[in-house]
Amino acid sequence: MILQGGDRRQTLTDASECAAESQGFAPKWGGRMVRSWVSHWIKSRDLPDSKHGCQSKVYSLLDDPEICTALRSYLQTNEWSMNPQKLSGFTKNKLLPDDAKKYLQNIVEKEMPNGLKKYMELELFPRIHVKVGKGISLRTAHRWLYKEGFKYTAHKKALYYDGHESVGWLKEASKTLEYGKNYDGFWNGELFVKQLKEDFVPAFQNAHGPGYQALVMVDNSQGHSAYSEDALLSSCMNMNPGGKQAKLRNGWFMQNGIHITQEMNFPATHPEFPGQPKGMKQILIKRGLFRRNIAMVCKKKKDGTGGKCQTGATDCCAKRILDLQPDFTEQKSLVQEVIEASGHLCIFLPKFHCELNFIEFFWGAVKRYLCEHCDYTFKTLQDNMPKALESVSIQTI
Repeated sequence: MILQGGDRRQTLTDASECAAESQGFAPKWGGRMVRSWVSHWIKSRDLPDSKHGCQSKVYSLLDDPEICTALRSYLQTNEWSMNPQKLSGFTKNKLLPDDAKKYLQNIVEKEMPNGLKKYMELELFPRIHVKVGKGISLRTAHRWLYKEGFKYTAHKKALYYDGHESVGWLKEASKTLEYGKNYDGFWNGELFVKQLKEDFVPAFQNAHGPGYQALVMVDNSQGHSAYSEDALLSSCMNMNPGGKQAKLRNGWFMQNGIHITQEMNFPATHPEFPGQPKGMKQILIKRGLFRRNIAMVCKKKKDGTGGKCQTGATDCCAKRILDLQPDFTEQKSLVQEVIEASGHLCIFLPKFHCELNFIEFFWGAVKRYLCEHCDYTFKTLQDNMPKALESVSIQTI
């Protein structure tokens, strides 16, 4: 960097000292650091790692490989959970989006650190005969979790470019999304379902012929866990008939050992609500489960407590009663319905276990290829994408 100012041509040293001083560093020392960072960046296209806290005299038990392995194993057991039933509902996508977001933040910022601290102090350290005077602070537990990648962040959908127009690229099941404003947007559950119907199923039949059944492994994401518009979800219903609520498909319930089909919408000839949804109240009355003055959902009390169904409650509100009905509990996601309707099977991978997802190995190999053939231009990325996708063998996946 060369600055032109006044009658004197400023050098790299002048520019580095000016940059350091503008950030609150001493000109001489800060300037030397800036120049060393610039030199390192030019050579390796990367900044040097900070050595802060890595002196030989500094040692942490949490840096020990065996202890780290034990801590990771503990986190995978879910024994740190303060509410296992709610955690189970969260992993099965039974929580509302806002509730799931808050609960996930609570897991990362409170439940995991507290559980980790308790495990280290009461089980791990006594087992390996290590005595820590003041125990482990929550800050230390937070720091280790952060180091391992357990941090709460709002993930935005990433850009994806697929250069399938290149010669030799298989077109049967590939899709291209052009990024940017007023273009195709981002890959979502609706596009995934469309791809299953129009591309995957025909491509599988063409490749294997009739009579074969596929087992589709689906990773756990919000788009893949979406439901159809008429799915039996109590969160899409109002208490009373009509209004802005979804028109659900027919439900069912058992009465005296008899399977009874129940329509969720009024007939078109109904005098007051023709063709409109019945709402929770009418559904519960038909099933003999409605009681007077029952609330639609559990509400917060004046002291700020409540607002959520208590653990083990079965009839605290209309929503909880419906959620426990067999036709509602057996409701499948749209992806699963489409796959099974085509005569195939599917399984969903668990959350937070990317090591089980074979596609992660594929994307990792693709990204490595792109990094090794990168010149930091989007045109080269477009050209290299099909090559990167074809470079990964099935054995690697």
